Amino acid sequence: MTFLEQFPNDQNCITFNQNNRFSIKWKISKDDSLSIEKFLETFFQRHADIFEDYIIFPKISKRLETSGHHSGGCRMSSDPTKGVVDSNLKVFGVDNLFVVDGSVLGYSGHANTGLTISALALKCANVIQSL
Repeated sequence: MTFLEQFPNDQNCITFNQNNRFSIKWKISKDDSLSIEKFLETFFQRHADIFEDYIIFPKISKRLETSGHHSGGCRMSSDPTKGVVDSNLKVFGVDNLFVVDGSVLGYSGHANTGLTISALALKCANVIQSL
């Protein structure tokens, strides 16, 4: 198991398709694959003595599974054409609708996003209280 993060990619997105259903476009880029391979190469070189009895899959792109801190579905932006919410977490073009979860983050690192989301929740509460 490894903890890795993809490079930001505007082509990875959630949209509506022609049937008005959600469509998820998500791919692993060449840079993502190279980053994963370089990480594994470096890791196993530094810890070769520990892993000498294990079979290592050098090309894992076909075997990649994911779970984690999903983000970016309601991306925060100053531009409504590039995001769903503004810096106050208010949905563009909709009065009194706010989003406060990991989906507003453009991307996340390997660390848990809980504290960042908590800070955003406090910020949003202050914004709503000031209305």
